[in-house]
Amino acid sequence: MKSYLELSDIFGEKSVEERMLDLAKRLRAYRKRMGLTQMQLSDRSSVPYGTVKLFEQTGKISLENLWYIAIALECD
Repeated sequence: MKSYLELSDIFGEKSVEERMLDLAKRLRAYRKRMGLTQMQLSDRSSVPYGTVKLFEQTGKISLENLWYIAIALECD
């Protein structure tokens, strides 16, 4: 029996990076359903356009910017 905790114990088979990319894809789909462009989301959330674009492509974003995007998209 192992005496340490691995990330797969917490997150299952997917890595943190894979889960963040899944989240980015879901938020991108939600943005599109709302009829917003990346630039409009950027303006609405005060998150730089390049950050929004990078997040949707890679899943990489700070927690603070993710929070602003979630608020702008009216996520509960």
